Amino acid sequence: MNSGVVDVSQYSSWKEILLLEEVNRESLANMRKEIQRMLATTKQQKTVSMTIKDGLVLLVELHDVLSANLKKKGPLMEILKTEVEQSTRWSKLGKEDKLINKSEEEEMETDSEGSSQTVTDSDSLNAPHKLRFRKDKKDLSKEAQRKAAREAEREADRLKRIQKQAEAEKRKKEAERNKREEEAKQRTERDKRRKQADTINRKKRRKRPQALVIKVSETLPYAEVLRKLKLSVKPADTNTEIRAIRKTMGGDVMLEMEPSCGITESFRKSVEDAVGGGLVKDLKPRASLEIRDIDSLTPADEVRAGIERKLGGPREDLTVNLTAPNGRQQILAIVSLAGGDAEKLVKGDFEKPVQIPSRETNIARLGQSRETVVRLQPQT
Repeated sequence: MNSGVVDVSQYSSWKEILLLEEVNRESLANMRKEIQRMLATTKQQKTVSMTIKDGLVLLVELHDVLSANLKKKGPLMEILKTEVEQSTRWSKLGKEDKLINKSEEEEMETDSEGSSQTVTDSDSLNAPHKLRFRKDKKDLSKEAQRKAAREAEREADRLKRIQKQAEAEKRKKEAERNKREEEAKQRTERDKRRKQADTINRKKRRKRPQALVIKVSETLPYAEVLRKLKLSVKPADTNTEIRAIRKTMGGDVMLEMEPSCGITESFRKSVEDAVGGGLVKDLKPRASLEIRDIDSLTPADEVRAGIERKLGGPREDLTVNLTAPNGRQQILAIVSLAGGDAEKLVKGDFEKPVQIPSRETNIARLGQSRETVVRLQPQT
């Protein structure tokens, strides 16, 4: 009987299948190395998009599924090999049995015709043995088939569970990503609305009018100043309109102008002639600006010169204070100047950018958002 067993491993197709399995194992090993290298890279680079990170997680899951299938495939191939060998063996045995049965039938026919032949004891014993052998052969083949079917069913169920878990994880990550995107969108909308509101409020903010302050003294009291102004100063002659005359906390006289008109030189001269020189000074709105990211070697005089060139001339009321260098060796310049000049810088109402001998610098109003309102560029 052993001579009827066929060795499937000697077939060229079977050798090719084994070679392909070896190639698959090497490919999966290389795939795992590449995935691990990409995962390590994404941990170092925090700015990698979520799509790439989710794709790498899915690749890891697919690699695990393929590896598990490859491990299960080996025993199944051995079972298949055994079944093929047994099937080939049973096929040859069946052909032999048919020949035996045919010869037995011919002998029985010969015996019945001659009526001189008798059944021997050995023939009566061999017939049940052959039946039992065939039955055992069929039972073994069916049991192997049932076992292979159960293994295949369990493997299919396991793959379905893995696929469902991967889909559930994918839906969960997609929901989290959509939630983050929605939150980021809402934050962007809130910031946009806040900036728009700040812009509107800044535009609606009432401008402080220009004013003249007249210093009072024991020889020139408050009432005397008012009397002299009433007698000597004619605002209409100088195209000036006084909005109000107020008394300051220090007791001085403040002439507040209408926002539509400023303080002309002729009006100022008429006030000085009425009350005396040296007692009149302008009360103009002032503002503070900050200039960021200045090189630590830049002195205050260079910052001042750059701003004055931008404003078109020197400013006596302009002051510049520098902070200590930070960790990046950069300093902050806090500039105090007239409100009109500050508005001119903030609005960018000029032809060329401010030039100071430092690298590109930002300027922003103190107390407001730190958005860039004008950029200071290095000299070329």
